[in-house]
Amino acid sequence: MSGGQAIEYLAATGNPRAYEFPTPMWKYRDCSFSFSGLKNSLFKIISRLEEKYEVEGGNIIPPINDVCASFQYAVTKHLVRQTQKAMVYIDVRDLLPKTNKILVVSGGVACNHYIRRALQKLCDTTGYQFHCPPPNLCTDNGIMIAWNGMERLKAKTGVLYKKEDIEAVVYQSKCQIGTDLTDDVRSLGIHAQKWVKF
Repeated sequence: MSGGQAIEYLAATGNPRAYEFPTPMWKYRDCSFSFSGLKNSLFKIISRLEEKYEVEGGNIIPPINDVCASFQYAVTKHLVRQTQKAMVYIDVRDLLPKTNKILVVSGGVACNHYIRRALQKLCDTTGYQFHCPPPNLCTDNGIMIAWNGMERLKAKTGVLYKKEDIEAVVYQSKCQIGTDLTDDVRSLGIHAQKWVKF
């Protein structure tokens, strides 16, 4: 079971409002995602609870279900709000035909049924169609990348073998796909009139 699956499983019987997590990037008027603050808050909560319940690191804290439910809720809230901001931006800039607004979600995050339901509600509320492959087709992104590499290796295509070719590869921590609209989104001060509740 992956970490994400374990969180969803444990969260199913927990209270999503038991622990307070910060709202990431609430001051920023763009659609970017950042989960580092949520992750740091999670570590602090776990550390505090380990001390409170005298649990040694690596063992399970008693309120684990509530912690997982609260964390899952915070992550989902961030995903939904940033996606809703993007939808507002799309409407303001008239980027999609009104009759063909579609949100497609895939990858590891799309395996989480709680997140899928929240994004479905967002789409139902905003007039978007929601498309998401079945969970068995939404594998972890790292696994998909590794699988692609193995397939290329087996097919002997797109693979570098020579040491000098490998050392000549230029790595990028970020690689732009398409046009970056971040500055335009920020300039409009995008926000939702009313946040979708889930």
